[in-house]
Amino acid sequence: MERSEELRDFVLLYYQALASRDVSFLERHMSHREGLLAIGADSDAWWAGYASVMQEYGAQVSEGGRGIRLAAGDPQAYREGSVGWAADQAKIRLPEGREIPCRLTMVWHQEGGHWKIVQHHLSVGVGCADRYPHTWRFDMNRSLRTADDILKLKGRDIWSVAPDTTVFEALQLMADKGIGAVVVKEDGRLVGVMSERDYARKVILKGKASRDIPVREIMSKRVVTVYPDTLCTECMALMTEKRVRHLPVVDSEAGGKLVGLISIGDVVKAVISEQQYVIERQRQMWEYDQP
Repeated sequence: MERSEELRDFVLLYYQALASRDVSFLERHMSHREGLLAIGADSDAWWAGYASVMQEYGAQVSEGGRGIRLAAGDPQAYREGSVGWAADQAKIRLPEGREIPCRLTMVWHQEGGHWKIVQHHLSVGVGCADRYPHTWRFDMNRSLRTADDILKLKGRDIWSVAPDTTVFEALQLMADKGIGAVVVKEDGRLVGVMSERDYARKVILKGKASRDIPVREIMSKRVVTVYPDTLCTECMALMTEKRVRHLPVVDSEAGGKLVGLISIGDVVKAVISEQQYVIERQRQMWEYDQP
């Protein structure tokens, strides 16, 4: 596949032919073979075969397009052997001067050494928000997609302890704040995470006393972090792969500053909430589209 300046120029000549009402240009360059197809902007604008295409397009061009003009964008054209194609984000200029974005695609086939149009498609860009005005736009305040979305909902409070803090004191802090883990910081650096799970496995099951053990002895030193824009689904995959239940959130643009802590429970709730929201939007779109 290679770029084709020849076919790019062809598109520009096509625009000029429409503007000058040159029906002969279309007659010369439309394929006479079976399979010629032209698709217009309206839902029922579909013409197959040379006679049908030229009858419709010839009438439109000779009438001057009812004062409508096509303004070129930046056509991109390619070819591969005897087949070529092009696409352009053009604009339809209405008589009163208003412009409507549109898309033009053309496919050519070489016949007798000349490029012939075998498919022509012009469509007006109507966004899904216009097609489904009551249902399409997602309320991003309700959509939990990233770690930052979770923090906006649960809060950005960060409760930390020092490595030499006793496990008992750390547990007291967790109970007072109603949290399941604390981050461990030393000289302002994140060095670990201590959770209820660490306490249960490394203190209770081993018959040790929480008042006598510093946090550094039981904390999880293998800290896995994420960024505010990390997707919730990525967070879940990371927790599963690394076998961790808490992820500190750090801001790379602020020098790796710790901005929050999310748990596996937070992530599961967010993923379920997002899926339910998407399903509900799809259901509403389906109902809206029914006759």
